[in-house]
Amino acid sequence: LIRQLWEGAKFELSKSDEVIFIGYSFPESDAPVKLFFDEVIKKDAEIKVVNIDDSSSFKERIASYLPNRKVKHLSSIKAVIPKSFLEE
Repeated sequence: LIRQLWEGAKFELSKSDEVIFIGYSFPESDAPVKLFFDEVIKKDAEIKVVNIDDSSSFKERIASYLPNRKVKHLSSIKAVIPKSFLEE
């Protein structure tokens, strides 16, 4: 089952033009995932990271996971939720 989940993630990420990470901390200890993201996420994908951590060390960890990619760091999930979902 776990293998199928990773294969599904690989398939979806490899064809995605936009990838949004919400709340993921990009831990230094997660080398297998770091390699996975670097291999499967398209080099020209639009990448957004939603996390309240705005520290330089956090941004350095993102860069180590996603080298040579433009990453937009956002501190609020509202920036990635369609406006129609936020309106009553």
